[in-house]
Amino acid sequence: MVTNAPPEFYKAKEKFEKARTPEEKLISLYEMLRTAPKHKGAQNLLKWITKEIAKYKGLLEKQKKKSTKKKPLLQKTGDLLISILGIENSGKSYFLRKFTNAKVEVSEIPFTTKNPAIGTIFYKGVYYQFVEIPSTFDSEFRSILSISDYYILLLKHNEDLQEQINKVNEFSAGIVAFSFEDGENYTVIINKFNDFSDIKIEQILENIIKKLKLIRVFPMNSNHAILLKENSTIEDFIKTINKSWISKFRYAKVIRNNKIIKAGLNYLLRDLDIVEIKIK
Repeated sequence: MVTNAPPEFYKAKEKFEKARTPEEKLISLYEMLRTAPKHKGAQNLLKWITKEIAKYKGLLEKQKKKSTKKKPLLQKTGDLLISILGIENSGKSYFLRKFTNAKVEVSEIPFTTKNPAIGTIFYKGVYYQFVEIPSTFDSEFRSILSISDYYILLLKHNEDLQEQINKVNEFSAGIVAFSFEDGENYTVIINKFNDFSDIKIEQILENIIKKLKLIRVFPMNSNHAILLKENSTIEDFIKTINKSWISKFRYAKVIRNNKIIKAGLNYLLRDLDIVEIKIK
């Protein structure tokens, strides 16, 4: 045990040793992690604390699985599900209310949001379903992360960025791991508390499509696009609509850049193509 730890650390350690339930153990361990020294001499201690946190989290998960089965906290109703994460007062509720149709309470009081809040955006044929993950980081909210397609991490500019990332990563471990730079399936936004005036939501939505390597293909006379993976063909498009059309297929009309292209099943589609299928 390191000898230069602050008094708060030893108080938390004492509470940990006296705790009887996994919940009490976890609360004490998180306080130990927060107050423990971060120098090289404390590396073994930090590893031990992290290992103990994982152990007691696992115990809690097992207890919840043994309890009565609950309905899913959230069902995916949009084309893409995007989780918004961040510590308390990082601007999650404000972001959701500003850029989506959500009517959520925005407050400076920490942990005001107790349950996941949902908002949607319809942009260029795609329904983006956003969900705010409460900063209480209850383990049950991890089920939402596991069905999400993309993530937005909000960081407070006036607090230690690495500590914020670490706290979120403890919650999202095994599902998504965040760093300072944007990843393949997440965007990092540093909230400067400027009303998000420097954020262009359309650019974020376009980046989501590109980073997930998707294309939007519109059936003729429809404003709702079908999402396909890059390098998808006419055949892939038909399979998402009606597989039985494959055997009846004659040809397809693809409208691209105001030009009409007659195409077969193997024709490669591009983002924002419009397709009309001709069958026998």
